[in-house]
Amino acid sequence: MKPLESFLRKHTPARRVSALEPFVNQIIQLYDTNYSIEQIQEYLSTNKIEISTRRIYQFIKVKKNLSNKNFSLKTPSAASTEKKSENQGVANENSKATNAYLAKIQRLAQSENEKE
Repeated sequence: MKPLESFLRKHTPARRVSALEPFVNQIIQLYDTNYSIEQIQEYLSTNKIEISTRRIYQFIKVKKNLSNKNFSLKTPSAASTEKKSENQGVANENSKATNAYLAKIQRLAQSENEKE
């Protein structure tokens, strides 16, 4: 008998398996056909699986990333990063406008001083 086979016969897996695992194909099919996470949660509840939408989202993300390395869900952190980038762009524009306004005020103050 091979060592792996012997080990497998003597030991049971200790890693926890997700309650969603038996439904992985249905969950991915629902998600791929544009069902919302909330609708998937409703489907799972009909099968006596009570789980948060966040856990469903995480499960889908992991399974999709395993099956397709190019696939990426837009995570809240990614969305906030994009928002931060947009805000930085706006902040840069505001900063330029503020600097231009301050320069204008300085020029006006200088011209007032020269008149006196």
